[in-house]
Amino acid sequence: MKFKNILLTPFILVSPLFSNDEILLEKYLYTFTIPLLLIILIILIINHKMRNEISRRRKAEKELQNYANKDSLTQIFNRGKIDLLISDEIKKSKDKKQTFSIIFFDIDNFKRINDDFGHIKGDKVLVQVSYLVSKNIRDTDTIGRWGGEEFVILLPNTSSNKAFIIADDLKQLVSKTDFGINSALTISLGITQYMQNDTKECLIQRADKAMYFIKNNGKNAVKIL
Repeated sequence: MKFKNILLTPFILVSPLFSNDEILLEKYLYTFTIPLLLIILIILIINHKMRNEISRRRKAEKELQNYANKDSLTQIFNRGKIDLLISDEIKKSKDKKQTFSIIFFDIDNFKRINDDFGHIKGDKVLVQVSYLVSKNIRDTDTIGRWGGEEFVILLPNTSSNKAFIIADDLKQLVSKTDFGINSALTISLGITQYMQNDTKECLIQRADKAMYFIKNNGKNAVKIL
């Protein structure tokens, strides 16, 4: 009997130790692991919310930037944006020793459209013209509304002779399009090409002068200056 008790003693001693280890492990898991998992979960939730907030802010900033650069009526670039693009193109042309052209065009007799059909119809014509032209210029070209019924087209890496062909095609396209005003709508276009050492003001003035020469001499034509 004594011998039997001696043999069982190690098992009696080990068993309580094993049970205590399990209890300690369970306490450890409960005390440290579960809170750690909760912390990780909270961090993931916060990170997800931060990502969503950053995405929302970027989207809002982009929309605000688009709003600042676009003409509210026609949804093409406004004067401020086109002005910046012309400045950028001048810098590129100086650096790369290349040229570009700009086209100024104005809707002929636009005041009569407003007087005869009302300003709502006049606004609609502005939208239609800007859309028509924007869809019929090259992907590299950019159109913007300069103000009122005046528009500007920026043509990178383009000579005035090439710009003339583009302008003449646009003139014919507009005159053949029905804008619902009981008569043909026409535009007058002035073109100038960037020359080395031209300032932005000088470039714009030449294009504007060419356009007004056409407006004062029969309209519905294209002139290079």
